[in-house]
Amino acid sequence: MELARWFDSLFSPLDKKRTYARPSRRQSSTPDIPRPNWILSQAALDGRTFGVVLGRGGTVLQPGIDMLVRAKDFPKDAPILVITDGYCDKVILYGREHAFWVPVGANLPFVPNGKVFRMR
Repeated sequence: MELARWFDSLFSPLDKKRTYARPSRRQSSTPDIPRPNWILSQAALDGRTFGVVLGRGGTVLQPGIDMLVRAKDFPKDAPILVITDGYCDKVILYGREHAFWVPVGANLPFVPNGKVFRMR
């Protein structure tokens, strides 16, 4: 639940808009009553990108973070979630919003700037 709240704080809720451009799937049941279809704004969907980096038993996470940050299609303000077992080197996240997801009982070998979530 804490991780879901973190995502909610970063991304605003999606607003649905009514449109008559494409009829509702229920339109065929009552063809004489126009029914709108609900759509999500494409602009709102485009701003909901985040990155995930996995430790997968390795100790070096920085190359994966660097690759993600340098990617041309990764937004400059997108947050990063680092999933690790805690056996990793110190990582530099370039001032981005970020969080760590580690197992219960595991500790990171450095003091993290972002939030730390514990998985059970």
